[in-house]
Amino acid sequence: MATHPLVSGVFFLGDLLDSANFNPAQDESILNFEEQRRAMMSIFDYIGEDKIFAFWKGNHDHKWERKYGTSKYAGLSEKYNAPVFYGNAYIDMFVNDVNYKLMGSHRLRGNSIYNNVHPPVRGHKEVQGLDIAFCGHTHKRGKIEQPVREFRGSRMTYGVVSGTYQLGSEYTKDSGFGTQVGAELGMYWLILNHDKKMVRISDTDTMLEEVARYL
Repeated sequence: MATHPLVSGVFFLGDLLDSANFNPAQDESILNFEEQRRAMMSIFDYIGEDKIFAFWKGNHDHKWERKYGTSKYAGLSEKYNAPVFYGNAYIDMFVNDVNYKLMGSHRLRGNSIYNNVHPPVRGHKEVQGLDIAFCGHTHKRGKIEQPVREFRGSRMTYGVVSGTYQLGSEYTKDSGFGTQVGAELGMYWLILNHDKKMVRISDTDTMLEEVARYL
């Protein structure tokens, strides 16, 4: 999907690899550290540097692995000509003359038993003026759009928590997280209009149907 001609580019939000260096998590990895790195790099090379907008360091593939070696993100910025962020980063994006203000991170603060998108909702409350707040980390995907009031007016804001393709692990079983299936899995795509400010958030199946209308 990332190589589709109507897709401008992608953000990688961290934890691209498990990178566990302790048991029992390490015993669940099919590939060793070097094999994981090579698999990751082959995906980046397939997508190509023109489609890679930015990387965010995760706690698995950066923080854990750095304790026993080198972060997986070493050298990525130079190789793919893209920034590597750690923590909250602010993106001032223009689609033609339409400005979208984004804040992204591997992890945003907060959690809730009532919905999966509490971190970006909280992000909008802590940082004013954003159009879109997004993160990963939780392995529980979700999206939201809701208006916020401004002085004598209001505007729409959007939040995204990208999901995972991992069905489960020993950790998820021990913690009561369980196994995820179907609609719980996957990622999201942002569709940003070029002639007026409009944001749509789509899963991959919906995105494929949407872009098929224009080819």
